[in-house]
Amino acid sequence: MELRFLGSYVEEYRADGAARFAAANACPFVIVRDLGGSHDEDDAAFQTKFMSRADIFSTAAGSGSLPLDTDGSLSVGHVIPVRKRAGGAFADRIGVGRAPNVDVRIPLSQVSKYHAYFSKGSDGRWGVTDAGSRNGTSVAGKRLTERMPEALEDGCDLSFGPYRLTFHSEAGFLEVVKRRAGVR
Repeated sequence: MELRFLGSYVEEYRADGAARFAAANACPFVIVRDLGGSHDEDDAAFQTKFMSRADIFSTAAGSGSLPLDTDGSLSVGHVIPVRKRAGGAFADRIGVGRAPNVDVRIPLSQVSKYHAYFSKGSDGRWGVTDAGSRNGTSVAGKRLTERMPEALEDGCDLSFGPYRLTFHSEAGFLEVVKRRAGVR
């Protein structure tokens, strides 16, 4: 999975236009908010522009404000598509974890191999269910009961263990990108 910052989606939107962008990005997304420190979308540390790998490491080394996992593969501001991988198991859900064969891979030490899963209800709303993870899953600060689904609101805070992300539906992510692109 190629990880990109929000700024690269904004540039894609500007280059392709709304219809083409929406067709190419027809899934929910989560945006990495915090990997252990305290970062906010309005902080300078929340990267919304394209940065090369060298820029990311340089910024992290210089300020200490961009926490990276041990191999540097995930950082604050990365956008992760929530979609089924080709050949993925469990057609009714999108698995999340650190194992290489899950649908949404989050390669961080306190994420279980199969941590949780996203599912879309018959009403079209997305939800998340903790799959019995060691460090838990939370929505809007509320720790989930194992195997009990919780509805997700657009823009809600979502945590896998200590790692905070923001969930955006397909339409919600499009609105975030449009707002960042300066389109009303």
